[in-house]
Parts: sequence; structure tokens; C-alpha cells
Amino acid sequence: MAGVISSSSSMSQTIAAILDTLRNRKDLESLNTQEHAFSAKEIRKLLRTFIEGTLTDLDAVAAQFSKKSTGTPHSELIWTFFQHCIESFPECFVGVVHRQPTESFVIANEAPRLPVVRSCDQAAKAFILWVLTRLMRVLAEPGCLPLHPKSISAIHSIFQLVKTKDLVFYNSILTELVSLYRVLVIIDDSSVFDDKSTSPVTLPIELQHFQFFEIDDVSDKGAGGENVSKIQISIRCLIDHIVLQDAIR
Repeated sequence: MAGVISSSSSMSQTIAAILDTLRNRKDLESLNTQEHAFSAKEIRKLLRTFIEGTLTDLDAVAAQFSKKSTGTPHSELIWTFFQHCIESFPECFVGVVHRQPTESFVIANEAPRLPVVRSCDQAAKAFILWVLTRLMRVLAEPGCLPLHPKSISAIHSIFQLVKTKDLVFYNSILTELVSLYRVLVIIDDSSVFDDKSTSPVTLPIELQHFQFFEIDDVSDKGAGGENVSKIQISIRCLIDHIVLQDAIR
């Protein structure tokens, strides 16, 4: 545990520096294609490392909240960074295509052409699905209840970002979300967790949702009935957020 905390502490210093960079970067359009790709890749790598370092051992995360401490749990730091990535560096989640004019079509004194986002590239899609499954693991953990509202907000932000960039992919992940909710309702309404059930099941139950052919270990797992109920409630809340957002726009 000490190693994890030490690593998180060291990572926090790195995150602080990156956050300053994101806050000060006002003109993302000035970056060329290679700079965009490199920056997005670096931020993506850092975010993945941060998620793995703070949200992998959810028992440890839950233990942090159970302790009486005046400090901020390490798992709390990720949400600030995560929100800054979405707001200040969306290229971390969606692909950016720069429209470069050829020499024969360059017009004198023409204003520089801005990046044109057409759709999420394959790497971005894989990363989004990986992040979604990690955030949903938090929603399935009763001990991480203080993080549930932030997880729901983060997932909702990802959905809204994808919606503005790639409607096809947005419809795909929204369909997956509704499908996952449907499966959870069926499981929760069944006698799977009944002590008198004649149909024993092997726990944890593995749910095959939000998978991508280039990413491993992206299944959603729950340990038992309490986990299923928690994530079911959270996903219902998330769906309500999405529906409400669509209704007022």
C-alpha cells in the first residue's frame, strides 16, 4: 500500500504541472497535426497511469474514505485532472483531423484553417471504452459511494463530448449503456442472489459490455447483489442525465 500511495504522491506533482499547462493553453488550434497527436497520446498515457494507480484497488479506495483524515484521498485527485482533460484537451478522447490545403489551392492572405473533427479514431474509441469500464467499476463498489456522483458526471461528460464529434459511435455506446442497464435489471429481479435459489451462479458475475477488439480486460465485474444494485441505480441516474440533456437541447 505504501508503494501505491508514494506513487500517487509523485504522480500528483506531475498532474499539477500538467494542469497548469492545460490551463495556460488557450490556442490549441495553433498546434500542427503531429503536435496534436503527440500531446493527446501523452495526456492519454498519463490519465491511464493515474486511473490504474488510484482506481484499480477499490478496496483500498474504500478504506481511504472510511478513515478519519483531514487530507484529500488520492482517488479524489483524478476527477480534477479528468475534467480538465475533457474541457481543455478533448483530443485525448476524440480524434482530430487537420485539413491541410495543398499548394495549388493556397489563397493569398487566407486565414489559417482550423482543425476539423470528423470522428473518433480507433485509439480514441478504445481509450474511451477502457475509461468507461473503469468508472463503472467505481459505480459497482458500495464502499466508493462518495465517488459515485463524480463518476456519473465524468461518464456523462464523455458521452456529451462523443456526441458532438461522432454520432455513430455515440449511438453505439448509448445502446451499450441501455443494454447493460437492462441486463442488470434482469439480474437484480431474478433469484440469482437468493440463498434458496436452485440455480447457483459463480461469482463474480461477468458482464460483457463496452468491449473493443484492441483492448483487453474491459469487462464489467460485480461481486454480488449489492454491487449489481449500486451500479444499476447509478446507470439509471446516468441515463436520466443523458435523456434530460437531450430534451433541453
